[in-house]
Amino acid sequence: MAHASGWWCCVVVVVAAGRVSADQPEEPPSSEPAVMEQTDSPLVEKTIGEWTLQFEPAIWAPGLAGDVRLPGGTASLDTGDFDFDDPQITPFGEIHFRQNRLTISASGFGFSLDETGVSGTPSAVDGLVIPAGTATGIKFDLYSAQATGAWRIVDYTLSPDDAPDSVRFAFDVYGGIRGYDLNTRFTVGGAGAQESDGWVEPIIGARFTMDIIDQFTLDLALDGGWMPFGDHESSSFDITVGIQWRPVEHFGAQFGWRQIVLDLSDGDGADEFSFDGSLAGIYGSIVIRF
Repeated sequence: MAHASGWWCCVVVVVAAGRVSADQPEEPPSSEPAVMEQTDSPLVEKTIGEWTLQFEPAIWAPGLAGDVRLPGGTASLDTGDFDFDDPQITPFGEIHFRQNRLTISASGFGFSLDETGVSGTPSAVDGLVIPAGTATGIKFDLYSAQATGAWRIVDYTLSPDDAPDSVRFAFDVYGGIRGYDLNTRFTVGGAGAQESDGWVEPIIGARFTMDIIDQFTLDLALDGGWMPFGDHESSSFDITVGIQWRPVEHFGAQFGWRQIVLDLSDGDGADEFSFDGSLAGIYGSIVIRF
């Protein structure tokens, strides 16, 4: 009987222990909730951000080079023969709206040349015969505006963000449209010839920036455009390189070089109006960021 009582006591203890363990719910691993919180929070921060504004009013000093042809003639006038390549003070500006990897931008410039020159070789344009040594006046106005959308595909820092000598690389691709409005006039003695036209073309490009030290950034942008419309067509290549200095958080200055190469034409044969040339020169701007 003593052995039986001991046996039943063991059974009761085992059953009771099993019921206690069955009544207590199984707890999930303590690390799972912490992992979910860590992965959810950064995702929200990356997809929801405030827009920032950057405004860059600038002065550009490009020189004109290339050939101009007006309807009514079969010859082009080379602006280089008349020394029409002196730098001209040109207003130039950009505005950028940024949110995370997206940037929406607009920019434009207005180039105007009004000079008189003398060529050592005879020329002709739109039926105007220009003998060598004859004073010739030119009025050349070119206005351009563009709008683009960019997406940052590379954003990489070589050292930790808090390091004073960290180097950051960024690479954006962009696309949009660019338009041109060209007005030209030549005068020889009492005679003159003039023409005006406009073009719009799609463009694609890329921008590379590098923060080399705490307050300085290198900036390189290049793009190209092309639009064939029968005998009304345009093509372009634009490159801008500069260095930006930011002495304070919301204000800086940028200096660099810009060159845009253009081939604009309308009409065919004797009715052709075209400009095949470039504008190139240094620029300086202030940078305001909010």
